[in-house]
Amino acid sequence: MKTKRSLLLACAFVVSVLCIVLCACNDSQAKPNYDYLVTFDYNVGTLDANCQTQYLGVKANSLVGLKPGSREDFKQYEASGYYLEGWYLPEKDTDGNVVIDEETQMVKLATKWNFETMRVNSDMTLYARLLRVPTMTFVDIVTGEEVKRENGTPEMSKERPSSVAAPEKDGYTLYEYYTNADGSETFGWPYVFGTEDVTVYVKFIEGTWYIAKTEEQFSAGLSSNENIYLDCDLNFTGKTWRYAGFNGKINGNGHTIKGITVTRNCNKYTLGAGIFGTLGAKANIYNLIIKDATVNFNVKLDNGEFMGGFFAYEAKEGAQISNVKIVNGTLNCYFGSNKTSTAYKWIAKDSSTTTDCDYSGVTITGTEN
Repeated sequence: MKTKRSLLLACAFVVSVLCIVLCACNDSQAKPNYDYLVTFDYNVGTLDANCQTQYLGVKANSLVGLKPGSREDFKQYEASGYYLEGWYLPEKDTDGNVVIDEETQMVKLATKWNFETMRVNSDMTLYARLLRVPTMTFVDIVTGEEVKRENGTPEMSKERPSSVAAPEKDGYTLYEYYTNADGSETFGWPYVFGTEDVTVYVKFIEGTWYIAKTEEQFSAGLSSNENIYLDCDLNFTGKTWRYAGFNGKINGNGHTIKGITVTRNCNKYTLGAGIFGTLGAKANIYNLIIKDATVNFNVKLDNGEFMGGFFAYEAKEGAQISNVKIVNGTLNCYFGSNKTSTAYKWIAKDSSTTTDCDYSGVTITGTEN
């Protein structure tokens, strides 16, 4: 009898526990742990995009603590070719109905939701603002071929591409960017993206060149024996000219370098003078005008043969100079009691190949050879 009674009591206990659990479950379903439901609608309209609607429960008068993409388990869906600019409340008509654009079938947007300040006090739906990703296409101005493409976002500012990020063409150097295909207007940097695509026309010049647009850039090119492509006239008046050897190319493009001043005080370590020191066997200078330049050639020793040339002290065999013109050049010589030093209007020790050069505009004060 006791066993039967114990069994009945045990069964009653189990039934009681089950009832409590079931009641708790029913109560949980009836009362969710949030007050309002926020729906995230990607508002794709007629776009070919698979972006699923997402939901988030929030407490009354609270911030929307999460938005798609803010956590790994609450990802943001992507629409190819578009980016999500923000989440918005919908535009509504006088009857309180959401307004839909007939052409795109997208919900028209009103106020942008501020996730840091705006609070929830009812169930609501936030709609995505999807903007087409604008592209910047770089086109070879000569061939019309696309050489590079980049994506941007509206209001994003893009600086002129660095040498590492710039468009490339094998065997060529990037010269300049233009807004139009005829190259009449240079492209303005920085560029602020809008919603439309933009085409940038790129001019390349054959070969490997260091493009010099300033006196400082030209001097840097000389220092590192670059192949210098002179892009404009330069004025070295009051600026330091680097006297040294050079073994690269200078394409002057018909431009003028003016105001060069070189002073050489010759001794047992300094044997000569000139605008350039020694032009190496690979030096090639062409299409250049030098104007209003002065070379001061001062010999400090009585003995020794010192040589000063206006254009260069020496040019090795293999060096090439063509279509270079000197306008109003002056070579001032002071030899003192030295009887063996000489001065030259062109190059003192010249083994170069010189073609179509005019140095008749050089005046020598002192001993001339």
